[in-house]
Amino acid sequence: MTHETNLHPLDSIARAVRIIEEFRDKVFERIGADAANQELPSVRMFTKLVERVEQALEQQEEILEVMCEAESMLGNPDEYLPTHGNRSITVEVTEGMIKQSLLTLTVAKQEGYVSIGEKLEISLTNGKTFETVLVQPGNRLKERGKIREFYSLEGVVEGDKAHLSETSKGKWQLYSSRSEIAKEADKKAAELFASRLPVLKALLEKAKSGVPS
Repeated sequence: MTHETNLHPLDSIARAVRIIEEFRDKVFERIGADAANQELPSVRMFTKLVERVEQALEQQEEILEVMCEAESMLGNPDEYLPTHGNRSITVEVTEGMIKQSLLTLTVAKQEGYVSIGEKLEISLTNGKTFETVLVQPGNRLKERGKIREFYSLEGVVEGDKAHLSETSKGKWQLYSSRSEIAKEADKKAAELFASRLPVLKALLEKAKSGVPS
């Protein structure tokens, strides 16, 4: 016999949803069979049961939705913070990027956030600004000297995140995961997540009391 170990909480809830759906389908089959045989008391009994099952299913699905959003918030807090522009790009910095003073936006380009030849006016956390453009090869920002200054200013090391947030059309703020801006973003994301906890707890309590035994 095999045992499932270290299940992710979302996997557990998703599995519970599937189990409830399967149970609901069985009840529907029974209702159909009893209705065909004119067994009306049984139809009424199982109809009430399926209503409870549907309620339990809705609660589990809502819990799953909230937890998926919460996990996404924790992993990508920038996506849940208001910005003046429409774009927010995060890049994991590699040792090679630091040594060569590169900031490459390959994934952002592939996903359509930026395009080759696009001009960016970028502000650093020390208040300095510079203009650059996204170029080939490498889908990189052309102004390598300023990227070197950015890495030095922020004390960026391999594995840190570089964040580009558009503050208005064509104007961007560049900061690292070590900066006060990033810490403030993490704080706001944590506060937003904490504000959702009462809702999640209430849903869990409803689920505990509403799932048919």
